[in-house]
Amino acid sequence: MSNNSAYYAERPTKEVFDREWKQLAESGSGERGFSIDNWHKYAPRPKGGSRSNPCVTGDTRVMTEDGLIQIKDFLGAPKDLVIDSRFGTSTHGRTSPKGAFVTGEREVFRLSTKQGYEVKLTADHRVMTSRGWVEAQHLLEGDKIHVCNNGGLFGSEGDADLGAIAGWYAGDGTNANGAPRLYFYHEDRKLTDKFKTAIERVIGEAVSVCEYEPAQREHIQSRALSEYLPEDRTEMPEFVWRGTED
Repeated sequence: MSNNSAYYAERPTKEVFDREWKQLAESGSGERGFSIDNWHKYAPRPKGGSRSNPCVTGDTRVMTEDGLIQIKDFLGAPKDLVIDSRFGTSTHGRTSPKGAFVTGEREVFRLSTKQGYEVKLTADHRVMTSRGWVEAQHLLEGDKIHVCNNGGLFGSEGDADLGAIAGWYAGDGTNANGAPRLYFYHEDRKLTDKFKTAIERVIGEAVSVCEYEPAQREHIQSRALSEYLPEDRTEMPEFVWRGTED
């Protein structure tokens, strides 16, 4: 599943436009689309009219040089991308100089697989299936779809300490008024000092350990951790999506 476009800062010549349109029509995939930055100088875009570039929503994760990041996070910024090599292209590519761009508000579909993959995309966005390219609006339950066959590019965020903190937060933590809190019960209390040291290294300031002996419980709480951990502990922290291969 991909969304690739040629970008023209100025209106192309008729010959260039015809070539792009011919390649788009013959591809059978809706790719690559193309965008003309100054279209508004020449004609208004018709509401509900056809467009040459099927789209995904801004929260869609894309394999980039910085890890799996949301497409909305590189609006206007070029990125190196991972590309499925089964479609006759190389394994890596790059966006146009403009990077991702907004195409307006449109009806979207949610595509989900039994393996847990999910993407929201426009009705005319074509998806490669075992029966060929199919628009999202025409997919059937049970269709087998292609998922990128290449390993992702990795980012540079996070480390072993932050990963351990995030894991403990997800498994035995809570968020108290915007401040992540990690609990340690019974035998787990022997790990409290180790996590205290890790947290202090990550946030760059001292934290204290609170004890509640009747429950044989200790906890560490720090509002500074909210820079790294989501309010909902069941959500994946952003640094994990942008993390190193290690």
